This record gives sequence, structure tokens and C-alpha cells, in this order.
Amino acid sequence: APETIAEFKLDLAAGAPALIEYLSNPALNLIRNTGFDTSKLQGEARVKVDMSLPLIKDVPKSRVIVVASARISNTGLKDALPGIDISDGEIDLTVEKGALKAGGKAKLEGIPVKLFWQRAAGTDAKQSAVIEANLDGEERKKIGIDLGSFMRGPIGVKATIDDLGHAEGRVDVTADLSDADMRITAISWVRLAAAKTTASLTYYSKGKDGRRVEDLVIKGPGLSIKGEIGLGPKGTGFRTAKFSEMRLSDENIFSLSVKNSEDVTAVTLRGDSFDARPLIRSMFATKKSAGGDSESDEKPISISLNLDRIHANRGEMITGVSGELMARRGRLESAEISGTFLSGQPVVFRVTPVEGGREMRINGRDGGAAIRAANLYSSVAGGQIEFYALLANDGSGSVKTGKLVLRNFEVRNEAALAELDTKGKPKKSGPRSDAMSFTKLTLPFTADAKFIRIGDTLAQGNELGISAGGLIRKSDGVVEISGTIIPMYALNSLFSNIPLLNEILTGGKGQGIIGVTFALGGNIDKPVFQMNPVSAIAPGILRKFFEFGNGQSLQTKNNNSDKVQN
Repeated sequence: APETIAEFKLDLAAGAPALIEYLSNPALNLIRNTGFDTSKLQGEARVKVDMSLPLIKDVPKSRVIVVASARISNTGLKDALPGIDISDGEIDLTVEKGALKAGGKAKLEGIPVKLFWQRAAGTDAKQSAVIEANLDGEERKKIGIDLGSFMRGPIGVKATIDDLGHAEGRVDVTADLSDADMRITAISWVRLAAAKTTASLTYYSKGKDGRRVEDLVIKGPGLSIKGEIGLGPKGTGFRTAKFSEMRLSDENIFSLSVKNSEDVTAVTLRGDSFDARPLIRSMFATKKSAGGDSESDEKPISISLNLDRIHANRGEMITGVSGELMARRGRLESAEISGTFLSGQPVVFRVTPVEGGREMRINGRDGGAAIRAANLYSSVAGGQIEFYALLANDGSGSVKTGKLVLRNFEVRNEAALAELDTKGKPKKSGPRSDAMSFTKLTLPFTADAKFIRIGDTLAQGNELGISAGGLIRKSDGVVEISGTIIPMYALNSLFSNIPLLNEILTGGKGQGIIGVTFALGGNIDKPVFQMNPVSAIAPGILRKFFEFGNGQSLQTKNNNSDKVQN
């Protein structure tokens, strides 16, 4: 007899738990073995069920065709992922031939996300899910991925979970980092947001090795990072990090490992090249960098170095670098680093904690290279350097007392000296093109948040001697230095060591019978040089009357400015 096909259309509305229990009824068997605990599901559901079957006796189950679709509003699901809840969802659900698919918008720990979830047909079918979201730092912490200060800003994330029942909670993640800044505080490296920067990684939420990130790859214009991160308990940041490849720029190519304990963050740096210029700038920083992570800033950072070369300021490079550093709150507390300049001369840099501060010392046999590397001055060549500074511990970047001694060096291409002949007078036939040699420079100094104060400085050479002192303003590099140029220094200063005569004839120890007072003003990058030729005919005891301001006007102006602001 011909078969008659019957079609049933059901339109149902109820609470989500009741409807899911109904769809799981053995006669329908639509949502059985999904792994859902329906007691945790909240929301209001509207379900449409289309069922067709032949009107014959003992209908086989294979002839019963059921298609169901539902929309669950105000969806809530406790522990949808380990320790993570879903709320405020608008989820569309379809069931066909035993396969279940669900998707829509919801909130994951209060974070707006797009969700897609499916289960294939079969009793023990695998379940999978995809989650898409745009996460800032606080939102990443909420779901247990806290990258500390390494990543700041919004990140577009797509998380794919191939098996919701995976024993270690595996999640494969791809991310768009185009709007995120990156920084590694320990080495003062910062990379601002750049288009076409992406990341991929595999995240494990549990397992014998704990929460962790494996197969991390970050790439973008001029950037390539590969490594893995061991995460601590939710909300506690990371335990360890190992980066087999860190190509941060053309000058930064190395491997990096970090171990985070309760007491210290230990960093090991190995590789081809490292750009130390940002780290050098931070040594005398007067303020903590904006956006710093207070907890990580409190904890000391220990850094171990072993690098083929380090890039410093003004084109200087140090090779074969090894050493140990300790920093806290972006401030260098101790260090012992050694290396060799391209000239072949060794250099040693030390910072040692002492009572009342930190003692910094630089010793080497290429003083010019050391001064250029520190970005202090570019015209010195060669010389043996002995640098000392007692740094304060209050975070102000101040130097309580300091002294630079440089022996047997040359000054080359210095505009101010180039205009002088060996008699200390302006040249009439054009500037000097050759270098000027000095046997010793002694430069005492102090520094605070506003000024570098240069004490009674003396540079001694056979041709020329210079005594000077003054101020350099840190905020804008304005210079106000004055002193005396002593021509034919070896002969001119003979009487400077004889008591009484040295004051009358030369003006004091290290001075000369003949001297020309001068002033250096303007900006440290473009200084303006002035001389007072009348002072050359005055005896030493009267020469002080012809000296320029020696930094007093600059300090007075600054104090007056402070008063106006206050």
C-alpha cells in the first residue's frame, strides 16, 4: 500500500533547562551526550521542531527525521570552560541528523564574545568550539591570561578548541596585535603598535605542566619572536618564559629566558646583538616610566649577559660582552659588565651598593669611546678613563658626588677649540683642522633632578689648558659654562704651583700667567662660544673680574620660574 508521510511542527517556549531536558528525551534523543550539565544552564528558550515519519506500523527509527532549531535568550552557563562562565547570551541552536550546532553573541566573564559550538552525531562524538573577542589587559586577566607589562592595548583574538574534553584544556589561539604596544621592562625595550603584527600560540589551561603557552610566534614588520611561557595560577602572571628567537630590530637579535619567583625575576640574555641605548638612557631616569606595573616594578630583576656585541650611543659598539646586573623599579642597583671596544681596548662597568647610595665606576683605555657610548660627548679620542659617581637611591637620578678623570687624550673637530690658535686667541687664518692633545682632564660634578653642576674643572695640555665650571639643565640641555683658556699651558702654568705667586700671577693652582676668559652657552647640541680678550692682559688675581656668570643666571632663571609656577 502507498505510504502516507506525516509531518509534525512543534513550537515550544520554556526555560532553557526544561527545553534541553525535553530535547534529550529518549524518544527524541537530540541533545544526549553533549556534556552539558543542564542544571547550570539559564535562560529563556524558543524551540521549533519539525518531524516527519511514515504512517506505518512499527516505524523504524531511521525513518523518523527530526530537525530542531532554538534561540536561547539571556543565556547563562556556569563553568562553560574551566572556571569561566558564560552570561547574557543570544544563542541560536540547530539539531539535525544527530549533529548539534550553536552560535551567537554572549559574555565570557563579562567580556563580549562571539561563540560557535558543535557536536557531531554519535554517542561519544567530539565537541568543539570557537571563541572570538577583542580583549584589553584587564579582560585578559579575567580569563586567566595575564601577560603583565609585556603586552598593552586591545588584541583581536580567535580561540579554537578542537576538543572540549581535552585532558589539558588545549586552546589554539590566533591574534591581531596591530593595536597593541609591547615592552620588555628588563631591557628597556618598547615597540609601539604597528599594523600587520600577528601572533599564534597554543594555550593549555591545566595538565601536569600547569597553565602554559606553547608554540608562541609573534611576527610583524621588523619583528620575530618565538618561544613558550609558563603561567602561574589564575591572576598571578607568568612563572617562566623561554624565547628561542628574539628579533626585535636589526640591532636586537638574541635569545631570552625569564624565571619569575617570589623574590626576584631572573633574566638570561644570550645571542648576537643587543641595543643598549634605551637601557643607558634609563640609568639616570628621574621618573618611573608611565604605565609601569607596580607589582613587577617592586620586585628586583636580575640580568645575566653574554652577547657578541652591544650597540651603544654615537655609533660605538662593545664586543664580547658578559656580566651581571640587578635592577628594581627601572633603576640599576648593581652591575659588573666587561667588554671590548672596536678599538681593541677593554672597558669595565660597575655599579655597587654602598651606604647612602650606589657607586658607579667606569674604567677603560679608550675614554673617548666610553664617553661617546654614554652619549656624553663626541669629540674626545682615546685616553684612559676613570669615572666615578655616587648615585642616590631615592629614584631622583641624582649624583651626590662624581668625578671624571681622563688621561692622554685628544679633542678632535671641536668647533670652540678650532677657532683658537695655540696662544688662546681667535685664529685669523681659519679654524684648526688637527686634533688638540691633553695630558689630563679632571672634572668633578654633581647632579639633581634639574641640573648637572660642573665643579672646578681643569684640562691640561702642552699647547692649551682650560679651567671651567657651570651648569647644564637636564630638561632642555641648556648650557651655561664659563672659565679660562690658558695658552702655551706647559710654560704658562709654571708659577701656578708656587705659594702666593700662584694667586697673584696666575689666579690659582693650575692657572696661567696669561689667560682668556670664555663662556659656553646655548644648547648642548648647538653651543655658543664667547671670549673676553681684555682678560688676557689682566694678572691672575684680577682675572676673576672678567669671568662670565658660571651658571648663576641659568639657576636664577630656573628658580624664578619655579616660584612663578608655585
